[in-house]
Amino acid sequence: MLVLVFLAQAFAASGLAYDVFGSTVGLSGFKTPPRCPRGTEPVASKGLQPYRCMRVNGILSEAEAAALKPEPVPPPQIPTEGLVASTRRFEIAGEMNFEYPARFQSRDSWNEDVPTLLFSLDDPTPGKPVNFTLSLMARSQAGYMTVEESVAKDKQWRNAKEISSIRVAGIKARVTEVAGESMIVYVPRVKDAYYVIVYSAPMEKYNLHLGDFRRLLKTFRLSRRGH
Repeated sequence: MLVLVFLAQAFAASGLAYDVFGSTVGLSGFKTPPRCPRGTEPVASKGLQPYRCMRVNGILSEAEAAALKPEPVPPPQIPTEGLVASTRRFEIAGEMNFEYPARFQSRDSWNEDVPTLLFSLDDPTPGKPVNFTLSLMARSQAGYMTVEESVAKDKQWRNAKEISSIRVAGIKARVTEVAGESMIVYVPRVKDAYYVIVYSAPMEKYNLHLGDFRRLLKTFRLSRRGH
């Protein structure tokens, strides 16, 4: 009698019971008696098989533990060299032209004292925006600095590093960068005048749009009057 009471308590704890015909019942019941190896007991399952066999002592074998372990979810792949999106061509007649990402909004202030173009990523996310800025610096402007002075200021005030020079529109340009934050390209135009092309972005988006900025530089062209 004590043995029967013990078995009844064990089955009640596992959520299963046997009916008078020897079939396992419980939340849904089994049509046929479950067959499990010695040392294991049937446990209801929601899979194709109505039950699975578990060790009585509750310790899983390596195979059982591996079967229950969820598959790892791979992290999202983030490009490290930028996404080159569809582009539009921007032109200042008689000056220069280039391509910029179609998903960027443009603002033309080329007729101001310091001619400037601003291209901002159309992104509702709050925080620092992703910007491309192009300005023309000339000696006639207040506060004018030469390329050499501007590069020195970047290094001293912004802790920027000068990286290898590149060619933009066939002209040797100097480049400074604050890693993960901004890149400034200085392109000589004529004597005492030069273009400043700036890329700035929050750190988490910097590499993502670097390819777009490189494409702008690669497609940058000067008109004859702009030389």
